[in-house]
Amino acid sequence: MHRTLSLPRDLFPGATLLTGYLGGAVATNLRAGESIAASMIPAAAGFMIWAGPWLRDARTLRLCPLKKRTS
Repeated sequence: MHRTLSLPRDLFPGATLLTGYLGGAVATNLRAGESIAASMIPAAAGFMIWAGPWLRDARTLRLCPLKKRTS
């Protein structure tokens, strides 16, 4: 029996907003002269926010593909 996964409707807007928030944290850390390691923590969290949906559903791949499609 094949089961389809359903993603919550607010997954993509929520992930986008959280990514923007964490991007601001990275920019603030870099502007304040913090170490690169301190800036990588929010960057890694932003990556993990998108890694979950990307691994769960192929529709996410169309939003952020890893390589350019050739037609």
